[in-house]
Amino acid sequence: MTGPRAGASASPAPAVMLVVAGLVCQEVGASIAVLLFPEAGPLGMVLLRLGFSALILLAVTRPRLGGHSRRDWGAVGVFGFVLAAMNGLFYLALERLPLGVTVTIEVLGPLALAIATGRRVWSLVWAALARDQLANALIEATLPELPEAYRPAAYTVAFDATPLPEFARGVGRSRKNALGPNEKLSSEPEAGFYVRHTEDHADDGSQPMTKVKYAFELDILVGMHPDPHRTKETPMLALGIAHHKPGEMPGANALKVLEGTLKRGHVIKEYIADRAYLPGAKVEDLHRHLFDHGIAVVMDYKRNEFGIQAQHEGMILVDGRWYSPSMLEELRNLGAEWAAARERHDSLISRGKPSTMPDFTDRFELRAMYEFRPKEKPDKLGNTPMVCPAARPNSTVWCPLKAFLPAGAKFPIQGVPVSPGKACTNKSSIALPRDADGGRALKYRQDFAYGTREWQLHYGRRNLVESFNWSIKGESGINLHVASNRRVRGATSKYLFAAVGVAVANLGKIQKFVHQKERDEIDEVLEKVGMAPMVRSGKSGRYHQLVHRRRVEAQIREAHELAS
Repeated sequence: MTGPRAGASASPAPAVMLVVAGLVCQEVGASIAVLLFPEAGPLGMVLLRLGFSALILLAVTRPRLGGHSRRDWGAVGVFGFVLAAMNGLFYLALERLPLGVTVTIEVLGPLALAIATGRRVWSLVWAALARDQLANALIEATLPELPEAYRPAAYTVAFDATPLPEFARGVGRSRKNALGPNEKLSSEPEAGFYVRHTEDHADDGSQPMTKVKYAFELDILVGMHPDPHRTKETPMLALGIAHHKPGEMPGANALKVLEGTLKRGHVIKEYIADRAYLPGAKVEDLHRHLFDHGIAVVMDYKRNEFGIQAQHEGMILVDGRWYSPSMLEELRNLGAEWAAARERHDSLISRGKPSTMPDFTDRFELRAMYEFRPKEKPDKLGNTPMVCPAARPNSTVWCPLKAFLPAGAKFPIQGVPVSPGKACTNKSSIALPRDADGGRALKYRQDFAYGTREWQLHYGRRNLVESFNWSIKGESGINLHVASNRRVRGATSKYLFAAVGVAVANLGKIQKFVHQKERDEIDEVLEKVGMAPMVRSGKSGRYHQLVHRRRVEAQIREAHELAS
């Protein structure tokens, strides 16, 4: 019987500690090496690393150098070449990528191997969880590359999903059901059919193959400056991602990305999404969590979702906001009317025909006079005290149900309810529960009055996520939409490829933004002292960026000295 391996420990703990200590040494060494790149360069640092390591180990181990064959020395030479190539390529990557991103990519291989070779259910579950964590850690590692001065304290985020087509062919539902026991399925069974013109992009089997594409779906949460008037003050960056079959649990996946982003320490002030998520997701999957986190929401509606969406104690929820039950019928239908006018206008413009969007400003302002206003923020139970528009102070209309005469001219309420609810008869305010009207209030409520200029300003930023999608899928971007560029098997490999693409897009946006800020600052200072604009450098790479930044700083100091 074979005995235990020589030097093996009864407990794996010491071996684990050795691995951890080795990783710490490796990452500390890499972080120091990055600082020395401007002086020695990446390959020079490899020489220093391996040379000093060889000298130290030679003194400690004192290996026997004689008595070895030519074949032995050949193996040593090959091993040395591989070791030099491994370190050289790693340091060349560090020259171009942040340390966190490089190290995260380094562990992608072991993770993929663990998932590919795992056979136990719990091993696969833990590996899948690690896949999500690792992909988002890779995204997170890019964010500190943006100088702190340009990082907003809180984000407005836009959430969207985009398909990543597969090289493999899918198997339709009818064909799949008719397969015999020995017939073949798709080589990418975890992917699915993506239907563009449905809200959740899921395939119900009714669409012909010409209308669908076999793909995975990549969810992206993009962060931007919370003030829509200051959008250009910070780059638009991905904060979190998810990867799954098209149409698979859209609300739950959106929540997973949201919660992961919040746990990584980001503050989200406002959440924008298309109709598949807001209001399309289940209330318990997304809306309730957004409300509990105090995050403002902005959304659009389908044609059949306009008008009265929920009711509570006499109040009516119309197009996401709470109003008096006496609001005129034409004002209740104002949202649907505005949406139809916008659709006609956009259709004419897209066909190259002249069109002018009607002005709804006066009617939206009239509708705002009927709006209930929150008296305070929601309490711990989610109840929000709401005040009637005719209640003092700050009343906007006059209602005969209130026992006081209005101060100044107020718009008189017409059509007072015969049996008014508590919202109209309470003297001060009424509590609006979080889940009023069976959750419908939470599903359709939003923080800006639909169709107004303010709503358009905020909801219009949802299109910025399309711009980010183009940066990873467009011909001038990362080309993730080209299936032949990702001809590897398995959802995990595809997920990690997508994560690397999103990380590269983040780094590209940060680099472009910072360089533009540097150029603007330098040109501004040079202009003040009458000097010509700075000559631009087209070089890229982390080493050249560091050298370029030092030159930039020197020119700024010189210009300031001349100005003083």
